[in-house]
Amino acid sequence: MQEIEEEIAREGKNSVVVVIRGAARLTPKALKLAIKAAMGALKLAALPIKAPGAIKKELDAYKNVDHHGKQTVKQLARQNKGLQSIEVNDKNIGDFNRVARKYGVDFAPYKVKGERTYMVFFKGQDADALTAAFKEYTSKEARKASRPSLRQKLAQLKPRSAAHERSSRPEPVR
Repeated sequence: MQEIEEEIAREGKNSVVVVIRGAARLTPKALKLAIKAAMGALKLAALPIKAPGAIKKELDAYKNVDHHGKQTVKQLARQNKGLQSIEVNDKNIGDFNRVARKYGVDFAPYKVKGERTYMVFFKGQDADALTAAFKEYTSKEARKASRPSLRQKLAQLKPRSAAHERSSRPEPVR
């Protein structure tokens, strides 16, 4: 295994050929390790060499990026914009997510343990946008509640259909 890793380091991009050439002598587990080593060597060969301090700066910059839309509570709190929250039912969280994204609200849904509700956290500065989004969301929910379901519609039509079928049937000849 050590020989293969050394050869991979020497060959660079041709390391895949090395793995295939020596594969007949490897057990499945050793082959898996060799492939992982080759993939790691290829990735390292493609990356420019950077000082550890530069890598840490890039990681810090990535962590401090302001995320938008749906995110975790931790990412939202890291932005230091002041958090507010509202409560949403479990079955309605998908509809709320769509409306919040439409209005460009940065939000973080959090499932309350032991209950069937979500706490939706959002930035304090997004309160106006969230109010508009919540109004649209509640009006959609009210429209859904006022409309009869498909099963209810079918139940209403079934007696009429049976009566129509009886009246349109020709009388049997006796």
